[in-house]
Amino acid sequence: MNEDFAVFVPGTMWTTNKERTMHFHQRAQLVKPLREAAELITLNAMRANGVGPFTVPVHVEFFPTQRKAGTLADTANHLPPCKAVLDGVVDAGLLIDDTPVFVLSQRFWPPVKDRSETGVGILITTEG
Repeated sequence: MNEDFAVFVPGTMWTTNKERTMHFHQRAQLVKPLREAAELITLNAMRANGVGPFTVPVHVEFFPTQRKAGTLADTANHLPPCKAVLDGVVDAGLLIDDTPVFVLSQRFWPPVKDRSETGVGILITTEG
């Protein structure tokens, strides 16, 4: 049984506040590449580490990073890109689904500035 699984998915970050003003096509242009990147990165990590799908409910933690200087978003304001990453993890087959039956909790850590990459780190753990 898996104990934990972590990957970092580089990509464009946007906030809930910004998403409210977007046309749905603009939003789709942000979601699709991040979701696809999450799927590929997760598949590669699963293969490299011999990890199979989780068979028990999990807890998910998100760690957004922003490369650009400036004001950091509120703690849960990066929900849209975090959701895209989680959907990519489900697409990869690591999780059966992201419904409350399979994902017991989601925790959003405050974004941090990282001069190397912008994206979302995701940590998936079992009940312990």
